[in-house]
Amino acid sequence: MANELEPALTQRGADAQSEMEGAGAALMLVTCGLIGAGLAVLLRGFHMVWVPLLMPVVIGWCVGSVLGMVQRRFLVRAPLTPLITAMLGATIAYFGYHLLVYDRILEFIAGNLLTGMEAALADPRILVQDWLEDRTGRQGLLAYLTFVSDGAGAGISPLGVLGRTEPGLALTCVTLVLDGLLSVGSALVFVRIRGLAPEPAMRRSETRREEIARTSATNLSRVMRSIDRGDVDGAARLLATDVERPDYSVAVVYEPNSQADWELQILAIQTGKPDVVRTSRRLDSWHGQSLIDELQLARMQSHQDPDSDGP
Repeated sequence: MANELEPALTQRGADAQSEMEGAGAALMLVTCGLIGAGLAVLLRGFHMVWVPLLMPVVIGWCVGSVLGMVQRRFLVRAPLTPLITAMLGATIAYFGYHLLVYDRILEFIAGNLLTGMEAALADPRILVQDWLEDRTGRQGLLAYLTFVSDGAGAGISPLGVLGRTEPGLALTCVTLVLDGLLSVGSALVFVRIRGLAPEPAMRRSETRREEIARTSATNLSRVMRSIDRGDVDGAARLLATDVERPDYSVAVVYEPNSQADWELQILAIQTGKPDVVRTSRRLDSWHGQSLIDELQLARMQSHQDPDSDGP
């Protein structure tokens, strides 16, 4: 039975990991769009108090932290997935904010500039754009940026606090570019901090290997199903169960002073011969430590139960 179990466990582990990573990548893509759009709408209401260089970091922190949590939860190891989704989410949030503020400013100008008859005869936005071009002597987007960079328009600038100092067109454009780059850069930093690091090369001098349990083939199948579901607590409770004739040894390989992934090894017990690794699972350091802690707790409780039933 043991020989039949090992290939099934190995294949099932690979399939489960692949499915989880695929679902995680898809969820990260959806999440980056939702968090980006949500931040754009939220920040639009605070554009009068926008603080350049600070608010872009807030965008990066929100986008990167949320995506990092999704990446860690689903063990997404593809290196490009967190980078692309972090860049996309920050871009949606930052440029979405400016697009919504632009729309809001045009509505404000139209409401204070046009008469009811003018608004009824033509598209108010076209009339406002024509008015901006006549006032500033520039065309298209530059007319809008020139208006909010100096004079009366600076009071409603999308740069908030800095805009009210009338920085001029050049400084406004430079600040817009710097804020955009800072939003994307911050998102990349925070998704790296909050998410999973690339798999590091194992350094032999810092690697520790510990046998944590011995179990039967039947019990091992249930243990591995729990691991594949991400239920390390359930797996630990199963491993804490004593068996009379164990078929397999369960060990963990990890670096004590590192956040690198742990390896859960399943070794076939062979009489008179060294145990042989039959399959393994990759756990992030948090789940690995949780497995050890829950296993120790389950063993302590199992030893205390007989005493509690005594006279």
